[in-house]
Amino acid sequence: MERAINFIQAWLPRRLQEEALPGLSIAIHAQGKPVLTTAFGSANTETAEPLSSGHIFHMASQTKMLTAIACLQLAEKGRLQLDAPAVSYVPWLAKHPDGRVRQPTIKQLLAHQSGLPRDGAESDFWLFKGNYPSAAQLRQRVLQRSLVFEPGTGVKYSNMGYALLGEVIAHCSGQPYAAYVTERIIEPLRTATMSIDYHDQLQPVPAGYGLPHMPDRQRRTPLPSRKSTRSFTPSVGLYATPTDMVGLVSRLARLEDDALLSADSKKLLRQVHSEVTDGFDAGARFGLGCELQELDGHTLFGHSGFAGGHISASVCDPASGVVIALAGLSKDTPTGAIARGLFGIISFFTAAQRQTVPTTFDVHLVNEMSTVQIVSNGEQIAAVDPDCWEPFSWYETLARKDATTLIITTPHSVYNEGELVVYTFGPSGAIKKVRFAGLTHTPYIRRPD
Repeated sequence: MERAINFIQAWLPRRLQEEALPGLSIAIHAQGKPVLTTAFGSANTETAEPLSSGHIFHMASQTKMLTAIACLQLAEKGRLQLDAPAVSYVPWLAKHPDGRVRQPTIKQLLAHQSGLPRDGAESDFWLFKGNYPSAAQLRQRVLQRSLVFEPGTGVKYSNMGYALLGEVIAHCSGQPYAAYVTERIIEPLRTATMSIDYHDQLQPVPAGYGLPHMPDRQRRTPLPSRKSTRSFTPSVGLYATPTDMVGLVSRLARLEDDALLSADSKKLLRQVHSEVTDGFDAGARFGLGCELQELDGHTLFGHSGFAGGHISASVCDPASGVVIALAGLSKDTPTGAIARGLFGIISFFTAAQRQTVPTTFDVHLVNEMSTVQIVSNGEQIAAVDPDCWEPFSWYETLARKDATTLIITTPHSVYNEGELVVYTFGPSGAIKKVRFAGLTHTPYIRRPD
């Protein structure tokens, strides 16, 4: 794991600089223990305040994991039936002129199968134009909109559906949504930085930025201050650090830890309940309050979030016990790709079963036309593209030929199989240059920030 962390700490800040991204905060746990907690870049580009691991982000749709946990807790206590229609707990739904609105179950709402619209006819509150809907406005919006499809016959991501689940939780628990989640989920996590909904005392919260101005990608528009998410709090109201999020998701990964949910409820939460099989979003899959994805034959679970410039993702691979949470300050920060890249890095560097290859060949190389990074995990040598967010999604394999030469061994690599990688070392053993498949490269030197 140490080699993986060293690679990440050198690779990530350079990638952020290359892409002119404001900042990124990350936390990684392995087998329930922290292995990396760090932040890169700025919390505010105008004041040059450095971003720290203690900065609190609007985790937005990651709130849906907490809402699902709350529903499953209440189901375990017998206060709620997952297969019961939501109208059983939210009686005003019966006033809707479309009788189908009485059909969606709690489970269908959790799995985005209710057929409800995403946000409603007017959703400029995402652009800080007006407030999020109040409880009364939510009811009005639900009652005025038709379903997109028959409940249970399709998949439609719905923030409005999760707003309704907040009313269900309040009805079944006898507490307001925020009070229940704080008492039953946040307090057991023993974190002082996780909070439901924004309030003025919530600090420190980094700035959020819009997309960069072109052609000067360094210039970004700071977005207005945060505000309460009101009735949408069960869908998008969570504020937390990436450290908080790896703590939460780690608890959902460990079946033996019953502080929040039983093992059966965790399995139910992480099962595939909805899957898009064709069309624009083919492959999208949802559990209960979580997103699911396949990576290298493993099923990962977690959730992403975006609101007001803050973009985040928390992802867990139960098979390896690795949990990654990260948060950035602008929508063009590709948190999903970065998370997959981090999983790939960890997988490569922790896969070695024996130590047979020296690290003397490890180097980041550049020339006028290309860049390549040669790395070893102790058993295997690889040549990766360090200028993409998933450097280990595909790579050339190499083998040691002699003390100064490697040979590219990637099977069926049309251009490179069998080519040589020839090193020139200085008197001190430092790498001076490398001829990679005939092209001369020199070691990369990072420019000052």
